[in-house]
Amino acid sequence: MAAGLSCTAIPNRGPTNGLASARSPLRATATYAPGAKCTISLKFTPSMLAAETASLTVANNAANSPQTVALTGTGVLPVELSPTSLSFGNVYESVSRAAKTVTMTNYQKVTLTDIVVGTTSTDYTQTNTCGTSIAAGKKCTITVTFTPSKIGTDDATLSITDSASNSPQTAALTGTGLALVTPTLTLAASPNPATLGHAVKLTATLSPSGATGKVTFYDGTTVLEIGPLSASRAALTTKLLSSGTHSLKAYYWGDATHDASVSAAVTETVNALPQNGFQPAVSYVTGNTPTWVATGDFNRDGKTDLAATNYGDNTVSVLLGNGNGTFQAAVTYPVGTSPASVVAADVNGDGKPDLVVLNMGSNNVSVLLGNGDGTFQAAVNYPVGNSPFGSVGVGDFNGDGSVGLAVATDFDNTVSILLGNGDGTFRSGGTYGVPQHSHDVAVGDFNGDGKVDLAVPSTLYYYSNNYVSILLGNGDGTFQQAVNYGAPNPHNVVVGNFNLNGKLDLALPNWESPNSTSVLLGNGDGTFQGHVDYSTAAGGNLACIAVGDFNGDGTPDLAICNDNTSDISVLIGNGDGTFQQPSVTYVAGSNPSSIAVGDFNGDGVTDLAVAISGSNTISILLGVPHKK
Repeated sequence: MAAGLSCTAIPNRGPTNGLASARSPLRATATYAPGAKCTISLKFTPSMLAAETASLTVANNAANSPQTVALTGTGVLPVELSPTSLSFGNVYESVSRAAKTVTMTNYQKVTLTDIVVGTTSTDYTQTNTCGTSIAAGKKCTITVTFTPSKIGTDDATLSITDSASNSPQTAALTGTGLALVTPTLTLAASPNPATLGHAVKLTATLSPSGATGKVTFYDGTTVLEIGPLSASRAALTTKLLSSGTHSLKAYYWGDATHDASVSAAVTETVNALPQNGFQPAVSYVTGNTPTWVATGDFNRDGKTDLAATNYGDNTVSVLLGNGNGTFQAAVTYPVGTSPASVVAADVNGDGKPDLVVLNMGSNNVSVLLGNGDGTFQAAVNYPVGNSPFGSVGVGDFNGDGSVGLAVATDFDNTVSILLGNGDGTFRSGGTYGVPQHSHDVAVGDFNGDGKVDLAVPSTLYYYSNNYVSILLGNGDGTFQQAVNYGAPNPHNVVVGNFNLNGKLDLALPNWESPNSTSVLLGNGDGTFQGHVDYSTAAGGNLACIAVGDFNGDGTPDLAICNDNTSDISVLIGNGDGTFQQPSVTYVAGSNPSSIAVGDFNGDGVTDLAVAISGSNTISILLGVPHKK
């Protein structure tokens, strides 16, 4: 029979710390029969916030005496933050640094309550998953972002108050604000002067080098294109500048280390070759009931292409140009209900033309992002007011370098603003009232302050007291209250410098009686003189208007749709704000509804594209060179 186990002592051996103070007292010698057991209970009461070690030793008459057990533990606070400091390093002023995270752990055996998290500086913002309480043994995270508002050392404290005995818990926040580099942006245009229909290259150069991001190119207040910087340069080549004088500039958006910058304006002169009249119309098939036509270089081959809205089948047709005045077969894309107009613009800043379509029936605009090869992505729709009408005004309304949209809404008597986010998406910018049914929107800088303004014709058709409303832009995406100027029966509006004085003027075709086109000369301060009317074809129902230099004399002329008589009328400008009478008419097709201007065959002579809603076609009228 085996002998019993004789234990003479059960001491703890270790340093005088939390483990040692919790050791069991020495016991008297005890004897245990074979197969018998005993238990030893230990309690850990830490005396410091650190890791502690000790050992339990049992001495007896066994061959393997003494037996030992290692003891380890770490003293912690009831509630702890980890880490207890965050360093954000150097961050450029007004630029957010990537967020850093602090973990808060509740080591208590009860729920932590009354949690309030904050920082001692508004330059450090936080979000957290803590809520107002944390269960026993659970954790939450606090995410801190540093956005310095000043230059230099910018330190603060993250502080959490709660029900724990060691409240408040704190973490040090350190960072330094650096000044953004202020670059210089220069713009060059070549050749200058240029010939209508020939390529003009714009080059924007940023100094010092090292900046990244995007540059927006402007013709006046019209966005030409948004292009990326490469080796501190961005470039645009275009053949779409109309004849006349253009004020070109570039805007750099800025990046994480560089501030935004705008170039000085460059005056570019585009000369049209002498021309006289137009060749007979040649038709190209579109969808059902084309109502609007727009130009652009959709596949970036340097040749002008066309886009037309098809009111009758809810599509937009794209016809790629061959560069010789002819066009390829139409390719259609679905959009909203009853599309009424289309405009080409680079709304996402990738250097590829996109399409914006106004849909009367579904009260929205469709945005089709271009792929740069002549094809487009599926439409994404953005709501506007009730029964949008006429063209979409495109411009940088808040000065952030991105494209915004302005839409006239007929039944609401308003103009809806959509501000661009720069990535092809839009957000609401509010609505602005006009006196009555609004039919169109044109953009321009009417008071010379560098901010985009709006011109909106509003009419009750057969009644008096019809207007064109001017809404001056504040440059922040908002507009001032409309100021109204009388006009007989305005249906659309275009902007031009008809008297060559550098101040923008307006031209408006009048629907039904009196079958005339009204011209309002601008004073350059946002106001306009009274309208002067010029006759066109009798009974024409003037449905649309376009501006261009049609006779190559360097002065703006007007082309007007005569819906009832199936032709277009041309008013030749005298260069002093007046126009020759009588007008000259050209057969276009049944029910012309929109005119676009461009050089479709690259001969430097202005050509016309006319949407013919009565025959589901676009008519191309090539300009005839004029012999002086």
